[in-house]
Amino acid sequence: MKIRKSNKLLALAALGLACSSKASLDPSTWSPDEVVGYRLLTKEDFRAGRSSKVWGNIAHGAEICTLILPVEGSDEVPRFRAVMNPECSFWNDKVGPLGTLGGLSGVSVVPGIPTQQPDWYVLQHEQIHFAIMEVAARTLTKELSEAPAASRSQTAVTRAYQLAMAGADDRHARFDAATSGTFDPPRLGVWVRALEKEMRRLCGWEAHCWVRHQTPMGWGD
Repeated sequence: MKIRKSNKLLALAALGLACSSKASLDPSTWSPDEVVGYRLLTKEDFRAGRSSKVWGNIAHGAEICTLILPVEGSDEVPRFRAVMNPECSFWNDKVGPLGTLGGLSGVSVVPGIPTQQPDWYVLQHEQIHFAIMEVAARTLTKELSEAPAASRSQTAVTRAYQLAMAGADDRHARFDAATSGTFDPPRLGVWVRALEKEMRRLCGWEAHCWVRHQTPMGWGD
């Protein structure tokens, strides 16, 4: 069965964080040359000039725009991948170096006290969001490949996609609750190691499977 980027699947696609323009929010407008498949990100991958929300411009060090899409040309066994769109991914050059007001939205810092987050820390945080999506996409692909052909109807695949996205959304929320609005390398390191282990299992050790960015402080291992 060939899986197309149908309107139904695209409508179900979820964003890791808010995008920066209404046009970019519609994945049906995303062309292959606009999106980035999973890999280690750089600061230059975040090209949006502002957040889609006023609060994001003062409270977020960065925002990544990600979703899971069906792979073109998937015959018989549907395959999925995570992508990020640089045009709606936002890097806060103005606030980042000084600290974000994460304390107003997070539970791990003193409310109202700016929290300084170095670029390498912010970049690793956004990488984890991307890795969460790639793990979800690869896990979905693996589960569908192991299912009997008769159980891979469009309805069944759509349902499996919905469940994968719901799981990813829940994981994004738990990750942000644990690490946003603070500077805590050991806590972030727990997630780095967990996602790294999953990506090695699902993807391998090649560069396009990496999760960990270099840091002057290490990730607790």
